[in-house]
Amino acid sequence: MTNVGSNPIGSFSWNRSSSYRCAFGSATQINAHAALQRRIGTEPILVPCLYLHGEQDGCISHSVGRNMAELFPGGFERHVIPGLGHFLHLEAPDKLNAVIAGHLKAAVKQE
Repeated sequence: MTNVGSNPIGSFSWNRSSSYRCAFGSATQINAHAALQRRIGTEPILVPCLYLHGEQDGCISHSVGRNMAELFPGGFERHVIPGLGHFLHLEAPDKLNAVIAGHLKAAVKQE
């Protein structure tokens, strides 16, 4: 686990092996990506985030998104979708599209 300690939005611990690019080693191989990867967890992300994850994902556990809300002061909406795995868009495109459309409609209403 990596603890980012005293960052601008509080403490947040995350497992680097859970990060997709870090899990496959590509983030550190490309300088531009490595610089971005190092920023994760150290500064807030100000745009709203819609986090979608399949409950049955066998590649990356849905628990990686459990404590991420504090990183998104602009809004963080997390959906763990029951019965789906890693490829939400292929497994249930209509269900996924409905969640995305609802998120976008809510964002438009706020403006």
